[in-house]
Amino acid sequence: PPSPPARNSCRAARRAPLSMASGRISEVPAAADSWDDEVASAKANLADMRSNLAALKARQASLEKTARDASAEEASLKGKLADVLRQGAELQREDVEHLIYTDEGWGPWEGDFRGLWEPLALQRSLAERPMLRSGAPNPRPAVHAEALLGAEVPAPGPGFGGLGRAELVSKRPLMVLVPDFASPEECAGLIELGFRNCKCHNKWAQEAQRPGEQRAKGKCGPVRGVATGSLKSQELPGEDRELLERMQRWVAALTGVPEHDREIRPFLKFDQPGEGLLGQPQSRLYMEPGGADRDDLSIGLHLDVNGGFDHCVCSVIIYLNACEGGRTVFPCAGDERSCELGSELTNAGHTHTSHKSVHESGLSQVAAELVEHAEESPRSLRVAPRRGAALLFFSLMGEAASGIDSGSGAPARDPRAWHGGAAVEGTLGKWTLQIFKEVPLEHRGGDREVSYVDGLRRRVLQATEGLSGRIEARADKALEAEATAEAATICLSAMD
Repeated sequence: PPSPPARNSCRAARRAPLSMASGRISEVPAAADSWDDEVASAKANLADMRSNLAALKARQASLEKTARDASAEEASLKGKLADVLRQGAELQREDVEHLIYTDEGWGPWEGDFRGLWEPLALQRSLAERPMLRSGAPNPRPAVHAEALLGAEVPAPGPGFGGLGRAELVSKRPLMVLVPDFASPEECAGLIELGFRNCKCHNKWAQEAQRPGEQRAKGKCGPVRGVATGSLKSQELPGEDRELLERMQRWVAALTGVPEHDREIRPFLKFDQPGEGLLGQPQSRLYMEPGGADRDDLSIGLHLDVNGGFDHCVCSVIIYLNACEGGRTVFPCAGDERSCELGSELTNAGHTHTSHKSVHESGLSQVAAELVEHAEESPRSLRVAPRRGAALLFFSLMGEAASGIDSGSGAPARDPRAWHGGAAVEGTLGKWTLQIFKEVPLEHRGGDREVSYVDGLRRRVLQATEGLSGRIEARADKALEAEATAEAATICLSAMD
């Protein structure tokens, strides 16, 4: 066999092909050297690609930050636009005040009311009637009111903090009733505040509330006398200011929405018994079982986002006295046909059945049918006025809006939240304090507002779900106390 040098020479000869050039035999560079160059070149290219990739990632991060900043700026601008629109609506409302209010004062309305009003007396004939009527089953779930009110705020009424004194009326719309939210003294103070600060609507404004042709059967309904006032606590003196601010604090605690200067002002309202219904107690309402149970809603129904207040998440109506009629009616809470009609109007962007835009969009018959169902359907939810009771209900859902409402930046509207106040009957008018809670500016826009509203709704439901154990514990204690009292009575009897 060849020696090692010889073997190496043979291998080199095989690796290096020969070529004839200029009469000389030269060795071509080895393939291995070429491969080394290609590897080095590939490594250099890979390093360049990695460098380019790092630059692209940095660019991507920069673009993502720019997109986030743009999104935040868009949400901020939408919030500012909504604020400008709200301020414009307030200015517009102030501009037309001289058109709807009369300078003649209360006239006979105040005297008629005071002649029948018993501020601190229990109105037994009304108190014995059910406050809630609907096709929904009873009893309704209780709500742990203390969990909503918060320990830092004292209970406003004797029954507010008591277990079972608040109840979940409905989940769609989400609604809670607190029967003893305000004391009789607080209700009387608010009514007196109303007589000093509210103004009566003139005859033109009263007549404008009659829808006429918008109702399917051509009924105009009774003329409804109204007095209203938007209140600013800072402009009120002493006790009036303290009373209104107390109501606002408790409503903020109940709803979970803090007070802020960008929400609608508290609203006091007086409804005089409808013309033609005066002195006719129980002419339509509270009929015997099997009889007609009907309300006059001829002025129409609405959502509380009506008037450009797209961020009105929930509302609280505080009833200051009991009366005949004047029920707050929610037709879509229990009647499926009404829900279909309400959804059709909501999806088309409408917020009031009597608006001109409803007729222009070809939905006037839909609106008229919804009003008729609200008036007559036995499954409509009807809330009767009771002194001191507060009704909390939500107008916004914890989900993103779609379709025509998606441009507002606010969450979806609940199509089951359509409602209206029925005409007052009998001889005594109706007073209410209405407080509308809007999403604070820092939470408005897109997903963050959806998340905020969803959190508010979950808070109410959790106060309901967390109550069962407390009720059972209280029931056990009540049974134990009853047994102890019974044993004591037996012992005393034996001693006698």
